[in-house]
Amino acid sequence: MIKVCAQLCSASYDDSAPGFVTVGDLRYGVFQIEDKTVIVIRGTANVENWLRDADAWPKRSCGGYLAHSGFVDAYRQLCAGGMPTVRGNIIATGHSLGGAIATLLAEHIGCKLVTFGSPRVYWRFGGAPQIDHTRVVRDDDPVPRIPQFCYSHRCDPVMLNDDDRLLVQIGDHFIAGYVKVLEAYHDLVD
Repeated sequence: MIKVCAQLCSASYDDSAPGFVTVGDLRYGVFQIEDKTVIVIRGTANVENWLRDADAWPKRSCGGYLAHSGFVDAYRQLCAGGMPTVRGNIIATGHSLGGAIATLLAEHIGCKLVTFGSPRVYWRFGGAPQIDHTRVVRDDDPVPRIPQFCYSHRCDPVMLNDDDRLLVQIGDHFIAGYVKVLEAYHDLVD
């Protein structure tokens, strides 16, 4: 299911892809894959999204945890715009900003979470929910390292290494790169 989630995240950036709904500057899709409902949230794709990424003051999430305010506001906008928040056999997934918003969805409804290159969501000095989270990260992707101070990830990543010996490579953040690298991982356990 990890590879399918990555492919759906990639499709979310294509404005002509069927099954997606645009809410202001944000975009999500709901897909039935086997017996699971997959809710996909697009990552940063426009100036408004960049401004959300930069709005890093702490704010209470739906569960009462201190989280990145830009992500909390984006999540609330998608909920107000009709994104499903019912419980069930659901996987929330997203890339970049979409991964951060999907994290808040998983917190709210208690579903499984699969993210790709997601930034840090929860305030380092506060609590965070227990989430069934598969956090996929390419080794040189800088986005999972930000915001650098005061925020943290709450689980270890599934690290995709490319052995190029670079510390930071912005190209490692693009979802197409995640999809391509995942295709080489034939034995990846979902």
